[in-house]
Formats: sequence, C-alpha cells, structure tokens
Amino acid sequence: MAKLIALAPAFIRKHLAARHLDRAHQAVLNAQWRTAVDHFDKALGWHHDDPAHWVAYGHALTQTKQVDKAMRAYQIALKLNPNDAHVHRHLGALRRMQGDYAGAIWSLRRAQQLAPSDGAIRDEIRAVTPRLSVIPKQQAGRVFEFAFDEPDLI
Repeated sequence: MAKLIALAPAFIRKHLAARHLDRAHQAVLNAQWRTAVDHFDKALGWHHDDPAHWVAYGHALTQTKQVDKAMRAYQIALKLNPNDAHVHRHLGALRRMQGDYAGAIWSLRRAQQLAPSDGAIRDEIRAVTPRLSVIPKQQAGRVFEFAFDEPDLI
C-alpha cells in the first residue's frame, strides 16, 4: 500500500496526509497519544515539510515515552525552521528529562536568544540550573561558558 501511495501524484499524497493530520490533531486534543502518533506516522511519511506538524508529533511521542523519536521530530522541525524558539525550548526540556543538562542548556540558551521575553523558556532554564553540578567535567567548561556569559540568563 505504501509503495502504491508513493507512486500517487503529489496532490493525492497531500490530501491523504491532511486527513491523517486532522485525525492526529483531534487525537491530541483528546489526549489519545498513541492514536495521534499512528496518524502522524502516516501523514508525515507523505507530506513532511511543515515544522508545526513535526512539533505536534514530537509532543505526542514525548507523551508516549518515545523520547528518541521525539528528539528526532523536534530536530526535523528545527531543520525546517531553525529560528523557532519554542522548538528549541521543547528540545531543551526533553534533553533535561533525559538528563542531558549540557544539551538542555544549549537548546534553552538558543531559545532565549530567539525569544528573550518568553517566561516559559526562563522557567525551563531555572529547572535545569540546579542540575548543572552533575554535568561531567569535560562538558562543564563549555556549558558554563555558554550559559553564564549573561547574568540575566538564570
């Protein structure tokens, strides 16, 4: 079936993707995360150039504890729109949840550069800051250099 759809004209693939995206977003609204992931999987296989869909997919994957896939979805969203502060924030939060505090600071710092007045970004930075003491020494230098070059970061 997938091979047949791949051979279909672009407008048909886009139409099929739109149907699955509608179903995925409805599932998200109803907190039916696994259903949402299934529909995003199908839709993004056919029509994958909208970063907002990749972000929503990343949220659904995070809710189903598919952290590696969620990370990939956020990275694709950033590839499509590298200046989206909210995606950087979500990536930072996901990295914090994984215990990658150095990566979290890098993502959150970029988010703050893009949206300096966003309170959610500042809150996420505050959530990471107490954990910076557990960063391995080889990572600590670059994190502290990056994170603390401006006193208003935390």
